Amino acid sequence: MKLWSNEDVDAGHFRRYTIDSLNNVVAASGLSIVYESYFFGFLYLPILVIRARLEKMMDSLIGENHQDKQKRMNSQQRDRRGIVGAVLRSFERRELQHLQKGEFISRGSSILLVARKNSDLKGKHYL
Repeated sequence: MKLWSNEDVDAGHFRRYTIDSLNNVVAASGLSIVYESYFFGFLYLPILVIRARLEKMMDSLIGENHQDKQKRMNSQQRDRRGIVGAVLRSFERRELQHLQKGEFISRGSSILLVARKNSDLKGKHYL
């Protein structure tokens, strides 16, 4: 929840999980974890500093309404051209290589978790 912001509210999110808190939910539902990792690790610190801390200050300074804010956020997500976009894609490719090898990324803004249904049935059941 350290990274919670108005962007989460606008996206319809209800909570942010850590791997430990998500593990508890998965275990309580009777599933076994096959693989887990954070991803977007390169964004963790910028999100923590900018999005979670400065967003409230920007809202009060700019006085941006909900519709304008949504347009700005959509534009930021689409606009990945130029040097900034190239750097972000480079970081994403590097993280994807780690995830494909089954490596664990210790910090990130999102979680990838694969779980298996516990059952006596033959075969594996993945979510």
